[in-house]
Amino acid sequence: MITTIIILLLTAGYLAGFYRFFEQAGYKGYLALIPVYRAWILLNHFNKRKWWVVFAVLPGFSLFLYAHLIGEICDSYRKYSFWEHNGAVLFGWVLLPYWGWSKDVSYHGIGGVAEGERRPLRNKGREWADAILFAVFAAYFIRTFFIELYTIPTSSMEDSLLVGDFLFVSKMHYGPRVPQTPIAFPLVHHTFPKILGGGQAYFSKPQLPYYRLPGFQDVKRNDLVVFNFPANDTLTMEFQSQVTYYDLVRRAYYDPSNGITTWDQARNAIEQNFRVISRPVDKRENYIKRCVGVAGDTLSIRNDTLFIDGKVAYEPEHVQYSYRIKRTNDFSVQKLIDANIYYNRNAPNGGHEIMETADGYVQFNASKDNLEALCARMDCESNPPKRVDFEAFMKRTAQNSWEGKSALKYYPHNERFGEMFGLSNYGPIVIPAKGMIVNLQDSLNFALYKRVIEAYEGHTIRRKAGNIITIDGKEQNTYTFAMNYYWMMGDNRHGSQDSRFWGFVPEDHIVGKAWFVLFSLNADQNWFTGKKVRWKRFFLPIHWRLAG
Repeated sequence: MITTIIILLLTAGYLAGFYRFFEQAGYKGYLALIPVYRAWILLNHFNKRKWWVVFAVLPGFSLFLYAHLIGEICDSYRKYSFWEHNGAVLFGWVLLPYWGWSKDVSYHGIGGVAEGERRPLRNKGREWADAILFAVFAAYFIRTFFIELYTIPTSSMEDSLLVGDFLFVSKMHYGPRVPQTPIAFPLVHHTFPKILGGGQAYFSKPQLPYYRLPGFQDVKRNDLVVFNFPANDTLTMEFQSQVTYYDLVRRAYYDPSNGITTWDQARNAIEQNFRVISRPVDKRENYIKRCVGVAGDTLSIRNDTLFIDGKVAYEPEHVQYSYRIKRTNDFSVQKLIDANIYYNRNAPNGGHEIMETADGYVQFNASKDNLEALCARMDCESNPPKRVDFEAFMKRTAQNSWEGKSALKYYPHNERFGEMFGLSNYGPIVIPAKGMIVNLQDSLNFALYKRVIEAYEGHTIRRKAGNIITIDGKEQNTYTFAMNYYWMMGDNRHGSQDSRFWGFVPEDHIVGKAWFVLFSLNADQNWFTGKKVRWKRFFLPIHWRLAG
């Protein structure tokens, strides 16, 4: 509500300034309130090219246009300085109305000069300073409210999206999110580049409440969505998002060799050995996954098959799973590579996902198309690729270690419900919706939604002896959710860190919708092979070709 009021006041201030300027320039004041036509009149008044009015209807470009026109308005009031020009762009909601109605400031016509007068000259340094400051501001504004470039860093979305794809992410589709951390270095997400010291690039305070401007649509099932990593609220500088702080604590707690017996001891051990920091919502790492479940859906996975509300869900055309194949004379790793089974430089085995196991098998991630291409190169009838059963593998692992406690790997990280939560078999669970009421006396509900209530909705929840539930110190058996939540999964289903590992994604973490692939570079090729650039992926519209 507060943010809405602020936005309305800013808009009213700018419109009031334009209104007064129109009156002083000899036009009807109300014409300044008409979008696009306002720009047409100003372009005509300042003798600019009329076709520039096209920029008034283009998101992002309109900012450049109006910043230029505001500069011309400044000159009309004989406000020529660097600070006056750029101050009017940033704080025009105050300065333009003040100049228009102030007795100390007069309107002097185009350029602020009367006929026969000469306009004061600007030095080249000022010209460049004006241009650079405005360019930075405009780029920051476009990045914040309209579009942002995002690079695919890992293979979690293969084959739909490839490592090295550069995406345009639209913030207009779901509505741009007003910055919750307003004081930050422009064009840097959360950390300065190493050349600038690599430190924190924002001030943690003040923190504005979550507010999202109107968008074109709600988040829908099967959308490819960029969002802030929910488990990145607390992290270690050494591991960042690669291994979450919470996983490190769980590993310390369940390691029988270190003598740790309580969660507080585990947390202290991690904080003593690593640099632990916290980040606000909009400064957490950006992830991209497919939204497979929206608020209110009942989601489950059975033998790798995803169900929504009891029905088999859409499976992307290029979805991948892990397979094993026996190494024979008919088999070679090169045949896998020829079948476009991709390298992954983040994999621990020297740079790709193709792994040889001790029992004479080779394990890899592949899509249906990959398998068909592989079988065209070898005899799959006698040696068929078999899908990996991860649940069976986890059950065979020693149970006295973190690695053997599969229930701790998957959200909600509770051994009591271990049989319900795994990589290939999961749930059923209900994805929280705004206004949905949940019974916290149910132990499964308490385990599923405790982090939601605490970390995302800002309450303190405790369960005392006798199954007494308190929220913010008051006994309460039910809870009503204040936000919508989503379930995100990678299309590389056996090779993705997604909601199965860290749970629900709140609506205030949503950044935008992956729009199209701008261009794509193959990280496993150099520029001299001729295969570095994936030309077929230039300007590839994601949701026309890759989504259902």
